[in-house]
Amino acid sequence: MAFLCLTGLLYGCSAGKGSIAETSISEDGKETLVLWSYYETKEQQDSLDRLIEAFNTSQGRYRMKWEYHGPVIEFDKKLALALTEKEMPDLVIADQSNMQAYISKGLLEDITSYVQYSRKEPEYFESALGAAKSQDRYYGLPFCCNTAALFYNKDYLAKAGIEAPENLHEFVLAAKVLSDGDTYGFGMSAARGSQSASQILPWVISTGDREYVLESDDTLNFFAVIQELVQSGSMPKECINWSGNDVARSFLAGEIAMMENSMDVLPLLEKSSVSTGVVKLPSGEGRKSMAGGENIGILKGKNKTGALAFLDFYLDDPVMEQICGPQFGLAPKKELARKQAEKDSRYKVFEEELENSISRNSYAQWSASSDKLSEALIEIILEKRKIGFR
Repeated sequence: MAFLCLTGLLYGCSAGKGSIAETSISEDGKETLVLWSYYETKEQQDSLDRLIEAFNTSQGRYRMKWEYHGPVIEFDKKLALALTEKEMPDLVIADQSNMQAYISKGLLEDITSYVQYSRKEPEYFESALGAAKSQDRYYGLPFCCNTAALFYNKDYLAKAGIEAPENLHEFVLAAKVLSDGDTYGFGMSAARGSQSASQILPWVISTGDREYVLESDDTLNFFAVIQELVQSGSMPKECINWSGNDVARSFLAGEIAMMENSMDVLPLLEKSSVSTGVVKLPSGEGRKSMAGGENIGILKGKNKTGALAFLDFYLDDPVMEQICGPQFGLAPKKELARKQAEKDSRYKVFEEELENSISRNSYAQWSASSDKLSEALIEIILEKRKIGFR
Protein backbone atom coordinates (compact mmCIF):
# COMPACT_ATOMS: atom_id res chain seq x y z
CA MET A 1 0.00 0.00 0.00
CA ALA A 2 1.10 3.57 -0.70
CA PHE A 3 1.55 4.48 2.93
CA LEU A 4 3.19 1.16 3.80
CA CYS A 5 0.39 0.09 6.16
CA LEU A 6 1.64 2.64 8.64
CA THR A 7 -1.38 2.31 10.85
CA GLY A 8 0.02 -0.52 12.86
CA LEU A 9 3.50 0.97 13.02
CA LEU A 10 2.38 4.35 14.29
CA TYR A 11 -0.82 3.65 16.16
CA GLY A 12 -1.15 -0.08 16.65
CA CYS A 13 -0.01 0.06 20.26
CA SER A 14 -2.05 3.12 21.24
CA ALA A 15 -5.57 2.16 20.25
CA GLY A 16 -6.54 1.12 23.73
CA LYS A 17 -8.70 3.02 26.19
CA GLY A 18 -9.68 6.11 24.17
CA SER A 19 -10.56 4.44 20.90
CA ILE A 20 -12.30 1.34 22.31
CA ALA A 21 -14.97 3.56 23.85
CA GLU A 22 -15.77 4.89 20.38
CA THR A 23 -15.60 1.55 18.58
CA SER A 24 -18.84 -0.15 17.54
CA ILE A 25 -19.02 -3.79 16.51
CA SER A 26 -21.07 -5.06 13.57
CA GLU A 27 -23.09 -8.27 13.57
CA ASP A 28 -20.23 -10.19 11.98
CA GLY A 29 -17.90 -9.20 14.83
CA LYS A 30 -15.96 -6.59 12.87
CA GLU A 31 -15.37 -3.02 14.01
CA THR A 32 -17.75 -0.65 12.23
CA LEU A 33 -16.41 2.44 10.48
CA VAL A 34 -18.69 5.20 9.19
CA LEU A 35 -17.75 7.70 6.47
CA TRP A 36 -19.82 10.79 5.68
CA SER A 37 -19.91 12.45 2.27
CA TYR A 38 -22.02 14.97 0.38
CA TYR A 39 -21.30 13.36 -3.00
CA GLU A 40 -24.36 13.88 -5.20
CA THR A 41 -23.71 12.48 -8.66
CA LYS A 42 -24.20 8.84 -9.53
CA GLU A 43 -20.54 8.58 -10.58
CA GLN A 44 -19.33 9.94 -7.25
CA GLN A 45 -21.62 7.71 -5.23
CA ASP A 46 -20.78 4.63 -7.31
CA SER A 47 -17.07 5.30 -6.79
CA LEU A 48 -17.56 5.37 -3.02
CA ASP A 49 -19.57 2.14 -3.18
CA ARG A 50 -16.72 0.45 -5.06
CA LEU A 51 -14.05 1.85 -2.76
CA ILE A 52 -15.76 0.73 0.42
CA GLU A 53 -16.66 -2.69 -0.93
CA ALA A 54 -13.03 -3.20 -1.98
CA PHE A 55 -11.78 -2.09 1.44
CA ASN A 56 -14.18 -4.39 3.26
CA THR A 57 -13.07 -7.41 1.22
CA SER A 58 -9.37 -6.54 1.53
CA GLN A 59 -9.19 -7.20 5.29
CA GLY A 60 -11.09 -8.91 8.07
CA ARG A 61 -11.01 -6.47 10.96
CA TYR A 62 -13.25 -3.60 9.84
CA ARG A 63 -16.67 -3.21 8.24
CA MET A 64 -17.09 0.22 6.67
CA LYS A 65 -20.18 1.99 5.34
CA TRP A 66 -20.72 5.45 3.95
CA GLU A 67 -23.67 7.79 4.42
CA TYR A 68 -24.92 10.64 2.25
CA HIS A 69 -25.32 13.90 4.17
CA GLY A 70 -25.64 16.42 1.36
CA PRO A 71 -26.10 18.59 -0.44
CA VAL A 72 -22.77 20.27 0.12
CA ILE A 73 -24.32 23.53 1.33
CA GLU A 74 -26.06 21.58 4.14
CA PHE A 75 -23.12 19.36 5.11
CA ASP A 76 -21.73 21.68 7.81
CA LYS A 77 -25.11 21.97 9.52
CA LYS A 78 -25.57 18.22 9.61
CA LEU A 79 -22.06 17.70 10.98
CA ALA A 80 -22.69 20.28 13.72
CA LEU A 81 -25.94 18.54 14.64
CA ALA A 82 -24.17 15.17 14.78
CA LEU A 83 -21.57 16.68 17.12
CA THR A 84 -24.33 17.92 19.43
CA GLU A 85 -26.05 14.54 19.42
CA LYS A 86 -22.74 12.64 19.72
CA GLU A 87 -23.35 10.73 16.50
CA MET A 88 -20.22 11.74 14.65
CA PRO A 89 -18.81 9.53 11.88
CA ASP A 90 -15.28 8.17 11.94
CA LEU A 91 -14.26 9.96 8.75
CA VAL A 92 -15.56 12.75 6.53
CA ILE A 93 -14.97 13.60 2.91
CA ALA A 94 -15.13 17.38 3.21
CA ASP A 95 -14.88 20.21 0.73
CA GLN A 96 -11.43 21.79 0.90
CA SER A 97 -13.02 25.18 1.48
CA ASN A 98 -14.41 23.99 4.83
CA MET A 99 -11.30 22.22 6.06
CA GLN A 100 -9.79 25.12 8.01
CA ALA A 101 -13.05 25.71 9.87
CA TYR A 102 -13.13 22.06 10.97
CA ILE A 103 -9.52 22.29 12.11
CA SER A 104 -10.07 25.50 14.07
CA LYS A 105 -13.06 23.90 15.82
CA GLY A 106 -10.89 20.98 16.91
CA LEU A 107 -12.95 18.37 15.07
CA LEU A 108 -10.13 16.56 13.26
CA GLU A 109 -7.30 14.30 14.36
CA ASP A 110 -3.71 15.40 13.82
CA ILE A 111 -2.16 12.82 11.46
CA THR A 112 1.16 14.59 10.87
CA SER A 113 3.29 11.65 12.02
CA TYR A 114 1.41 9.30 9.71
CA VAL A 115 1.91 11.54 6.67
CA GLN A 116 5.54 12.41 7.32
CA TYR A 117 6.55 8.83 8.07
CA SER A 118 5.24 7.80 4.65
CA ARG A 119 7.69 10.11 2.84
CA LYS A 120 5.15 10.41 0.02
CA GLU A 121 4.58 14.16 0.27
CA PRO A 122 6.58 15.02 -2.90
CA GLU A 123 4.18 12.89 -4.97
CA TYR A 124 1.29 15.29 -4.32
CA PHE A 125 0.37 18.67 -5.74
CA GLU A 126 1.66 21.13 -3.17
CA SER A 127 -1.59 23.09 -3.17
CA ALA A 128 -3.65 19.95 -2.58
CA LEU A 129 -1.58 18.96 0.44
CA GLY A 130 -1.63 22.52 1.71
CA ALA A 131 -5.41 22.49 1.93
CA ALA A 132 -5.20 19.73 4.55
CA LYS A 133 -2.68 21.54 6.75
CA SER A 134 -2.71 24.16 9.46
CA GLN A 135 0.49 25.59 10.92
CA ASP A 136 2.50 22.80 9.27
CA ARG A 137 0.37 20.08 10.86
CA TYR A 138 -1.72 17.64 8.82
CA TYR A 139 -5.38 17.12 9.71
CA GLY A 140 -6.30 15.13 6.65
CA LEU A 141 -5.22 14.29 3.13
CA PRO A 142 -6.55 15.21 -0.30
CA PHE A 143 -9.14 12.78 -1.63
CA CYS A 144 -9.89 13.98 -5.16
CA CYS A 145 -9.04 17.39 -6.62
CA ASN A 146 -10.43 19.86 -9.09
CA THR A 147 -10.13 23.49 -10.09
CA ALA A 148 -12.50 25.99 -11.64
CA ALA A 149 -12.78 26.66 -15.37
CA LEU A 150 -15.10 28.40 -17.80
CA PHE A 151 -17.57 26.10 -19.54
CA TYR A 152 -19.43 27.40 -22.58
CA ASN A 153 -22.17 26.27 -24.93
CA LYS A 154 -20.43 25.88 -28.30
CA ASP A 155 -23.62 26.32 -30.29
CA TYR A 156 -24.51 29.58 -28.55
CA LEU A 157 -21.05 31.04 -29.15
CA ALA A 158 -21.07 29.92 -32.79
CA LYS A 159 -24.49 31.48 -33.35
CA ALA A 160 -23.23 34.75 -31.83
CA GLY A 161 -20.09 34.57 -33.98
CA ILE A 162 -17.66 34.81 -31.07
CA GLU A 163 -14.83 32.72 -29.61
CA ALA A 164 -14.38 31.65 -26.00
CA PRO A 165 -13.12 34.69 -24.05
CA GLU A 166 -9.44 34.87 -23.15
CA ASN A 167 -9.44 37.94 -20.92
CA LEU A 168 -11.80 39.85 -18.65
CA HIS A 169 -12.78 42.40 -21.31
CA GLU A 170 -13.72 39.68 -23.80
CA PHE A 171 -15.58 37.83 -21.04
CA VAL A 172 -17.85 40.78 -20.23
CA LEU A 173 -18.57 41.42 -23.91
CA ALA A 174 -19.32 37.72 -24.50
CA ALA A 175 -21.69 37.54 -21.53
CA LYS A 176 -23.64 40.53 -22.84
CA VAL A 177 -23.78 39.26 -26.44
CA LEU A 178 -24.90 35.79 -25.30
CA SER A 179 -27.72 37.16 -23.14
CA ASP A 180 -30.83 36.69 -25.24
CA GLY A 181 -34.42 36.12 -24.23
CA ASP A 182 -34.54 33.50 -21.48
CA THR A 183 -30.77 32.89 -21.64
CA TYR A 184 -28.26 34.71 -19.46
CA GLY A 185 -24.68 35.08 -20.65
CA PHE A 186 -23.02 33.84 -17.45
CA GLY A 187 -23.80 32.01 -14.23
CA MET A 188 -21.87 30.86 -11.16
CA SER A 189 -22.54 29.44 -7.72
CA ALA A 190 -23.04 32.35 -5.35
CA ALA A 191 -24.72 30.53 -2.47
CA ARG A 192 -23.72 31.85 0.94
CA GLY A 193 -20.57 30.21 2.33
CA SER A 194 -17.01 29.27 1.52
CA GLN A 195 -17.86 27.64 -1.80
CA SER A 196 -18.96 30.91 -3.39
CA ALA A 197 -15.86 32.62 -1.98
CA SER A 198 -13.81 29.94 -3.71
CA GLN A 199 -15.56 30.87 -6.97
CA ILE A 200 -14.35 34.47 -6.55
CA LEU A 201 -10.71 33.86 -5.71
CA PRO A 202 -9.52 32.44 -9.08
CA TRP A 203 -10.48 35.76 -10.66
CA VAL A 204 -8.57 37.92 -8.20
CA ILE A 205 -5.63 36.06 -6.68
CA SER A 206 -2.05 36.42 -7.82
CA THR A 207 1.34 35.87 -6.25
CA GLY A 208 0.86 38.73 -3.79
CA ASP A 209 -1.72 40.47 -1.62
CA ARG A 210 -2.88 37.20 -0.15
CA GLU A 211 -3.61 38.58 3.27
CA TYR A 212 -5.52 41.56 1.92
CA VAL A 213 -7.70 40.01 -0.76
CA LEU A 214 -10.83 41.71 0.59
CA GLU A 215 -9.37 45.19 0.11
CA SER A 216 -7.47 44.58 -3.13
CA ASP A 217 -8.21 46.47 -6.34
CA ASP A 218 -8.48 43.13 -8.14
CA THR A 219 -11.32 42.02 -5.88
CA LEU A 220 -13.16 45.32 -6.26
CA ASN A 221 -12.61 45.12 -10.01
CA PHE A 222 -14.17 41.64 -10.16
CA PHE A 223 -17.12 42.74 -8.03
CA ALA A 224 -17.62 45.63 -10.46
CA VAL A 225 -17.73 43.10 -13.31
CA ILE A 226 -20.39 41.08 -11.49
CA GLN A 227 -22.33 44.29 -10.85
CA GLU A 228 -22.17 45.16 -14.55
CA LEU A 229 -23.35 41.69 -15.58
CA VAL A 230 -26.29 41.78 -13.16
CA GLN A 231 -27.35 45.30 -14.11
CA SER A 232 -27.16 44.48 -17.83
CA GLY A 233 -29.27 41.35 -17.39
CA SER A 234 -26.36 39.07 -18.26
CA MET A 235 -26.29 37.15 -14.96
CA PRO A 236 -29.26 35.76 -12.98
CA LYS A 237 -29.83 36.86 -9.41
CA GLU A 238 -31.13 33.34 -8.68
CA CYS A 239 -27.54 32.09 -8.59
CA ILE A 240 -27.31 33.16 -4.94
CA ASN A 241 -29.21 29.94 -4.23
CA TRP A 242 -27.30 27.68 -6.64
CA SER A 243 -24.77 24.99 -5.88
CA GLY A 244 -22.29 23.96 -8.57
CA ASN A 245 -24.64 21.23 -9.75
CA ASP A 246 -27.54 23.69 -9.85
CA VAL A 247 -25.46 25.94 -12.11
CA ALA A 248 -24.70 22.99 -14.39
CA ARG A 249 -28.38 22.07 -14.63
CA SER A 250 -29.25 25.65 -15.59
CA PHE A 251 -26.48 25.57 -18.19
CA LEU A 252 -27.83 22.35 -19.69
CA ALA A 253 -31.36 23.77 -19.68
CA GLY A 254 -30.17 26.67 -21.82
CA GLU A 255 -30.71 29.22 -19.08
CA ILE A 256 -27.05 30.32 -19.09
CA ALA A 257 -24.54 30.25 -21.96
CA MET A 258 -21.31 30.23 -19.93
CA MET A 259 -20.62 29.09 -16.40
CA GLU A 260 -17.82 28.98 -13.89
CA ASN A 261 -17.68 25.47 -12.50
CA SER A 262 -15.39 22.63 -11.53
CA MET A 263 -14.85 19.27 -13.16
CA ASP A 264 -17.33 17.81 -10.67
CA VAL A 265 -20.05 18.62 -13.20
CA LEU A 266 -18.50 16.67 -16.09
CA PRO A 267 -20.80 13.67 -15.46
CA LEU A 268 -23.87 15.86 -15.92
CA LEU A 269 -22.43 17.42 -19.07
CA GLU A 270 -21.41 14.08 -20.54
CA LYS A 271 -24.96 12.74 -20.36
CA SER A 272 -26.34 15.77 -22.17
CA SER A 273 -26.60 16.53 -25.88
CA VAL A 274 -25.34 20.07 -25.25
CA SER A 275 -22.05 20.68 -27.07
CA THR A 276 -19.75 22.03 -24.36
CA GLY A 277 -16.30 23.58 -24.45
CA VAL A 278 -14.02 24.35 -21.53
CA VAL A 279 -11.20 26.87 -21.17
CA LYS A 280 -9.24 28.46 -18.36
CA LEU A 281 -11.01 31.25 -16.54
CA PRO A 282 -10.30 34.48 -18.47
CA SER A 283 -9.07 36.23 -15.34
CA GLY A 284 -5.91 37.78 -16.77
CA GLU A 285 -2.16 37.35 -16.68
CA GLY A 286 -0.39 36.45 -13.45
CA ARG A 287 -3.44 34.92 -11.81
CA LYS A 288 -3.24 31.73 -9.82
CA SER A 289 -5.88 29.04 -9.68
CA MET A 290 -7.42 27.97 -6.39
CA ALA A 291 -7.02 24.28 -5.61
CA GLY A 292 -10.39 22.68 -5.06
CA GLY A 293 -11.86 19.29 -4.38
CA GLU A 294 -12.23 17.22 -1.26
CA ASN A 295 -10.10 16.21 1.69
CA ILE A 296 -10.60 13.17 3.86
CA GLY A 297 -10.24 13.66 7.59
CA ILE A 298 -10.61 11.60 10.76
CA LEU A 299 -12.93 12.85 13.51
CA LYS A 300 -11.44 13.24 16.98
CA GLY A 301 -12.37 10.63 19.53
CA LYS A 302 -13.45 8.07 16.95
CA ASN A 303 -11.76 4.89 15.66
CA LYS A 304 -8.48 6.44 14.56
CA THR A 305 -6.70 3.13 14.00
CA GLY A 306 -9.46 1.86 11.75
CA ALA A 307 -9.69 5.16 9.90
CA LEU A 308 -5.96 5.12 9.20
CA ALA A 309 -6.28 1.58 7.88
CA PHE A 310 -8.81 2.93 5.39
CA LEU A 311 -6.41 5.72 4.41
CA ASP A 312 -3.71 3.10 3.86
CA PHE A 313 -6.00 1.37 1.42
CA TYR A 314 -7.22 4.42 -0.48
CA LEU A 315 -3.83 6.09 -0.89
CA ASP A 316 -2.45 3.16 -2.87
CA ASP A 317 -1.92 4.45 -6.41
CA PRO A 318 -4.06 1.87 -8.29
CA VAL A 319 -6.96 2.37 -5.86
CA MET A 320 -6.81 6.17 -6.05
CA GLU A 321 -6.63 6.06 -9.84
CA GLN A 322 -9.71 3.84 -10.04
CA ILE A 323 -11.71 6.16 -7.77
CA CYS A 324 -10.85 9.69 -8.94
CA GLY A 325 -11.03 9.03 -12.68
CA PRO A 326 -14.49 7.44 -12.91
CA GLN A 327 -16.02 10.17 -10.72
CA PHE A 328 -14.48 12.89 -12.93
CA GLY A 329 -12.02 14.17 -10.36
CA LEU A 330 -8.27 14.66 -10.57
CA ALA A 331 -6.04 12.47 -8.47
CA PRO A 332 -4.10 14.59 -5.94
CA LYS A 333 -0.87 12.86 -6.96
CA LYS A 334 0.90 14.63 -9.83
CA GLU A 335 1.83 11.57 -11.87
CA LEU A 336 -1.65 10.07 -11.65
CA ALA A 337 -3.24 13.38 -12.71
CA ARG A 338 -0.86 13.62 -15.66
CA LYS A 339 -1.95 10.16 -16.81
CA GLN A 340 -5.58 11.20 -16.56
CA ALA A 341 -4.94 14.25 -18.75
CA GLU A 342 -3.20 12.08 -21.35
CA LYS A 343 -6.23 9.79 -21.55
CA ASP A 344 -8.87 12.56 -21.67
CA SER A 345 -8.06 15.96 -23.19
CA ARG A 346 -10.78 17.67 -21.13
CA TYR A 347 -8.71 17.00 -18.02
CA LYS A 348 -5.72 18.89 -19.42
CA VAL A 349 -7.15 22.32 -18.56
CA PHE A 350 -7.77 21.27 -14.97
CA GLU A 351 -4.43 19.50 -14.56
CA GLU A 352 -2.57 22.60 -15.75
CA GLU A 353 -4.64 24.81 -13.47
CA LEU A 354 -3.97 22.56 -10.48
CA GLU A 355 -0.24 22.65 -11.18
CA ASN A 356 -0.48 26.46 -11.12
CA SER A 357 -2.73 26.66 -8.09
CA ILE A 358 -2.41 27.70 -4.47
CA SER A 359 -4.27 26.45 -1.43
CA ARG A 360 -6.60 28.40 0.81
CA ASN A 361 -3.90 28.23 3.47
CA SER A 362 -2.13 30.96 1.49
CA TYR A 363 -4.63 33.36 2.99
CA ALA A 364 -4.63 34.45 6.61
CA GLN A 365 -7.95 33.94 8.37
CA TRP A 366 -9.49 32.14 5.39
CA SER A 367 -12.72 31.29 7.21
CA ALA A 368 -13.42 34.89 8.18
CA SER A 369 -12.35 36.23 4.79
CA SER A 370 -14.45 33.71 2.88
CA ASP A 371 -17.59 34.68 4.80
CA LYS A 372 -17.04 38.35 3.99
CA LEU A 373 -16.33 37.63 0.32
CA SER A 374 -19.46 35.53 0.08
CA GLU A 375 -21.63 38.17 1.76
CA ALA A 376 -20.23 40.91 -0.47
CA LEU A 377 -20.92 38.87 -3.62
CA ILE A 378 -24.54 38.26 -2.59
CA GLU A 379 -25.10 41.95 -1.77
CA ILE A 380 -23.72 42.98 -5.16
CA ILE A 381 -25.86 40.45 -7.03
CA LEU A 382 -28.96 41.61 -5.13
CA GLU A 383 -27.90 45.23 -5.83
CA LYS A 384 -27.67 46.07 -2.14
CA ARG A 385 -24.05 47.18 -2.52
CA LYS A 386 -22.53 49.23 -5.32
CA ILE A 387 -18.97 49.24 -6.64
CA GLY A 388 -17.81 52.54 -8.05
CA PHE A 389 -15.15 51.55 -10.57
CA ARG A 390 -13.80 48.84 -12.79
